[in-house]
Amino acid sequence: FGLNYAAFDLALADAAVDGDKLDVAVAVRNLGDIDADEVVQLYVRPVAVDRPTQAPLPLKRLVDFDRLRVPAGANRTVTFHLRLDVVALVDGNGTRAVVPGTYELFATNGLLDEDAADLPAVVVRVDGGGARLGRRG
Repeated sequence: FGLNYAAFDLALADAAVDGDKLDVAVAVRNLGDIDADEVVQLYVRPVAVDRPTQAPLPLKRLVDFDRLRVPAGANRTVTFHLRLDVVALVDGNGTRAVVPGTYELFATNGLLDEDAADLPAVVVRVDGGGARLGRRG
């Protein structure tokens, strides 16, 4: 992770779904007095899914990340361009599939000791008709 002389604030800025494409924008604000780099990590976690087997569900899974330079006191936005299968789960037979249910996408800067349930998240609801987005937090 490395040493950083600036503190950052992350916030979900925007999210959109179009067919099997999912875009999530994260606003990054440098709270420090020095230009610095930040690595924004995007995670998915299943909240309520129709489980095809009793295989354990992951608590959270890293799906993308990006490093960006943010000048002191400035704001930058990073947009993650994903496919809907980013929420896919693997069943007990090793088959990967998008399972109907509710998932959350959340951004963090690597402080994984935080409880994901307390972070603002994009809520993705997947059913036979596609996906719908919402927000939590």
